[in-house]
Amino acid sequence: YMPPKHADFISRLERGPSVRSIVLQAAQQQAGQTCTTGAKKLVQAYNRSVNSLTKFRAVHFELAFSFVRKWDERKDEEIKGTGGTPFMPYLKKHRQATRELLVEWSAGE
Repeated sequence: YMPPKHADFISRLERGPSVRSIVLQAAQQQAGQTCTTGAKKLVQAYNRSVNSLTKFRAVHFELAFSFVRKWDERKDEEIKGTGGTPFMPYLKKHRQATRELLVEWSAGE
């Protein structure tokens, strides 16, 4: 379940421009060139956000394990979350996918 206003907010975000594509574009434009402070700060700020989301996902996974998974003898694939998905594989998948969103910075350093 998600409150309608929250669902609408997420829907609008999904339809909007991709922040990651803008960050990648800034990083790629600097590849092999002298580092610009603005592009570097943009990549660093983006990566801090991704790292924070990764930490949140790790804590969420730990809480789900501690309060649900640990007490259930069924296989991970048999235990469903509130959205109806097998929640442990789902949380693991999203934690890893979030880590993979980090943007490398190598411009003229």
